[in-house]
Amino acid sequence: MSGPLITFFLLALLSAAGALWVVLARDVVHAALALLVAVLGVSGLFLLAFSEFLALTQVLIYGGAVTVAVLFAI
Repeated sequence: MSGPLITFFLLALLSAAGALWVVLARDVVHAALALLVAVLGVSGLFLLAFSEFLALTQVLIYGGAVTVAVLFAI
């Protein structure tokens, strides 16, 4: 297996684990942090596909939304 393929599987696993953690989390803050993990995994997948703009937009827009959600939850 090549390096990009291993990276793809690791990022896909990170995204899926983060999304599952969002669904199963009982605390709102933990769910928001898990959403951030899932967003970072998807952003890594965009970087792997050479789509830097979408990766940056994913982190800025959804990362900011998670931060605001955590602030409102507290």
